Amino acid sequence: MPKAKASAQKALEIDQDLPEAHASLGCIKSVYDWDWAGAEEQFRLGIELNPNYAIAHHWYAINYLTPQARFQEAIEEIQKALDLDPISLVINTTVGLVHYFSR
Repeated sequence: MPKAKASAQKALEIDQDLPEAHASLGCIKSVYDWDWAGAEEQFRLGIELNPNYAIAHHWYAINYLTPQARFQEAIEEIQKALDLDPISLVINTTVGLVHYFSR
């Protein structure tokens, strides 16, 4: 994870408006650093920069909202991801996971 974090930070030094780098940092901050406030900030920024970036919605749902037990929001986010990329196997699988965890 340190290399992934350094790479995402380097990408943002080059261009602060890269939704992929912000979403990647969101994942790192949630699953590696357990920096929940920082993770949410990065996910939201990535989604704000590109609301059509399905992976950002997907990662926000499963790596941040679900562990925070914000299940209704997680369901809404994963549905946005699915609407944007309906044939993604990973997103379709995550739809089931989010619903499972929310019960």
